[in-house]
Amino acid sequence: MDPDTQLGPLTTEKRLNNTYEGIALHTYGLDMSYVINDSLNTVLGYYYQDSDTSGGTVGSGVKAGLDYKINDQLALAPNISYDNGFNTRFSLNLTYQLGTTSDTFSSLRSNNRDIRVYDPHYSPFNR
Repeated sequence: MDPDTQLGPLTTEKRLNNTYEGIALHTYGLDMSYVINDSLNTVLGYYYQDSDTSGGTVGSGVKAGLDYKINDQLALAPNISYDNGFNTRFSLNLTYQLGTTSDTFSSLRSNNRDIRVYDPHYSPFNR
């Protein structure tokens, strides 16, 4: 019995709506951080991403960011990254912890990247 005939093709490429398709990205990377003082931390990183579908994004990227701890519950973290699949991205994270205090940035910084959608067939110029 062939599982593809019962479940359909086993792929990570899915139609999200009538404009976009999404594929799963596998991301591997390394981050290095340097503590400037008790309130300021820098982060530099390198990552490699690929997909299990043909035509998906494959390549390397770099990222940089700051973590500024405003007080024990509030932190501000601007980040910038660049890779061939997504080009340049900028994000600004504001983290507020309720009812707890922290002496380190490790509890304020997420080690997981946000979910990203990449459609290798979509171009804004092909509408």
